[in-house]
Amino acid sequence: MQKVDFSDADLSFQNFAGECLSGASFDDANLEGVDLSGAELEGADFSGANLTNANLSGADLYASRFLGARLHGAKFNGALMRGAYLGYAELDGTDLSNADLSSDNMGHRSNLERVDLSNSIIDGTNFTGAIYDDRTKFPAGFDPEEHKMIHIRLVPTTY
Repeated sequence: MQKVDFSDADLSFQNFAGECLSGASFDDANLEGVDLSGAELEGADFSGANLTNANLSGADLYASRFLGARLHGAKFNGALMRGAYLGYAELDGTDLSNADLSSDNMGHRSNLERVDLSNSIIDGTNFTGAIYDDRTKFPAGFDPEEHKMIHIRLVPTTY
């Protein structure tokens, strides 16, 4: 199967619900308001993409990358996100309710380093094995240790 390259494309408000786009590249694409609900997106790369108000509910996002992606107001409720890389992603107002961010059998872990989850809806989200650091922000009262998350300590750099 040939991988689709949507890098730098403007796909705002398009409907890809239920489509099979595994391995697709959406690097730096404008996906504002796009409907990817129920889509197969295993291994897809959304690095630097704008997914503001996008719908990824129920999507299969196994081992997908969201490095530095803008996810403001995006809906990931019920999405399978095991092994997803969310480092440096902007998650303000993102709905992660009932999303599965747990580790998987292959040893991959969801990376939440420097991610702001403070305004995210995370009721029912499985964070077991997800990586976080001192810069990760959580909702008030959230205890990452209670959710079996892995804390990565920052190493001071000296010059």
